[in-house]
Amino acid sequence: MRARIMKIGWRIGWHEYIPDMARTGKPAGTTCFLARGGDGHWAGGVSTSGWAYKHPGRLGDSPVIGAGLYVDERYGAAGCTQTGEMTIRAGTARAVVAYLKRGASVGEACSEAIDDLRALKGGYLGPVIVHAVDREGDPAVLGFRLAKEANYWYWREGMDSPECRSVVNAGC
Repeated sequence: MRARIMKIGWRIGWHEYIPDMARTGKPAGTTCFLARGGDGHWAGGVSTSGWAYKHPGRLGDSPVIGAGLYVDERYGAAGCTQTGEMTIRAGTARAVVAYLKRGASVGEACSEAIDDLRALKGGYLGPVIVHAVDREGDPAVLGFRLAKEANYWYWREGMDSPECRSVVNAGC
């Protein structure tokens, strides 16, 4: 018997900063994937730093629990791409899920987490994209400090193929 899987995932690259791998052969993107299986269990994954020629020893937010990725089946899941230095300081992925727990919609939760990022002063400040789904699978993807338009892919059970959607720019 084939398992039914509902896929909700995104891929955001650093295309506005670094030429992509297809054209240059060099790694150039961060991937965030949030998915719910046919059994209702959630999972998530985020790659760590597609930043080519990064500073030696730089740690991205992906391996820091609650910064670049956080999944709680009771409320939803969130992942972040781009400037991990900011999401580490704000605990962004965990904050999104905490806002969901408090009753915020997925869009409101992302907006609140971006307000947390906006409050950061000093240190390395750059663009961040927050990807989230609530426990029902409703998505929101908001960008902060984006210089150019960004897109993500969305695929839900019953859809023939994934859809490319625009990231909502939440400003600077």
